[in-house]
Amino acid sequence: MDAMNAMYEIEEARPTWKRYLLSVLLSLGTAALLLFALALIVFGPHLGAAVGDTVGLGSAFLLLWNVVQWPVLFCEVFLAFSLVYYFTPDVEQRFRWVSLGSIIAVTLWLVFSVLLSLYVSNFGFFNATYGSLAGVVIFLFYIYWSALIMLIGAEMNQVIEGHIPEGKNEGEKTIDADQ
Repeated sequence: MDAMNAMYEIEEARPTWKRYLLSVLLSLGTAALLLFALALIVFGPHLGAAVGDTVGLGSAFLLLWNVVQWPVLFCEVFLAFSLVYYFTPDVEQRFRWVSLGSIIAVTLWLVFSVLLSLYVSNFGFFNATYGSLAGVVIFLFYIYWSALIMLIGAEMNQVIEGHIPEGKNEGEKTIDADQ
């Protein structure tokens, strides 16, 4: 919230209880959505194959699963990012499901998640060297870069909004009533 308010160059005016409640709900909700998305990236093909074998549809279900999984994943991550971009800054704004910042941030996050998944599953022999500590370090690395990617998208949205005629001026919290 502080980073988003700094981007919009405004002071936080919400009551403390509201800020904490909002931050806890957004943290839990976003973490759940993004971790589910990461699990879908990592375990999606295995889950699709297992369900296809169990149901008896085999390769037809696996093909359908591999096609449908990515739009669902993309929409889920879009929802998480859009909620954060809408609720965290203390500004009045319309909810936008899709913005240029969210498109770029979601794309970067998905590419980063896929690359990290490939690295961990193919090149990482963490159990032999570091044990369970490596899992914690990889998770923290993932959270750090996910947050950075989310902030890059938010900054892009703020810069774009500040440069369009209908956008906000520096430090302005509300949008015009005629919009």
